[in-house]
Amino acid sequence: MAAELKKEVEALAAKISDKTGGKEALEALAALADEKGGAAQPFLVASFDKIMDATGDKSKNVKDAAVAAAKAILESVPLDFPGAYSMTFWYHMYGSTTGRLSLDAALPGSTQATTLWQESGNQGNTWLTATVGMPSSSTPAP
Repeated sequence: MAAELKKEVEALAAKISDKTGGKEALEALAALADEKGGAAQPFLVASFDKIMDATGDKSKNVKDAAVAAAKAILESVPLDFPGAYSMTFWYHMYGSTTGRLSLDAALPGSTQATTLWQESGNQGNTWLTATVGMPSSSTPAP
């Protein structure tokens, strides 16, 4: 089963840059993340850089499909923090139409997400870092 999933994800990831099949490949990767979750996770994460590259595509349809695929993959990754941990990440928010970026988490069994960190608007044309304390046993919020 894992070998089949790996081949399927790799084949779809190879089609991302295809002008005629890129959008459909991204949509299929998002569906795999939703349907297979943890079983496909290592293969989806390995293809994440190709998916993120597609968020810069000239086609709005491809961009939107890439963002949806990335979101589906991130939401399928369970995070289990039994103690005090933090997450450090880089972000870039430049331009007058920059929206909001947030890191949300929910405790298992909860339908309520808590915003742990957020930034909005133009932060300048530079890469920035953020470090966020993670609550115990948190999962990405949908």
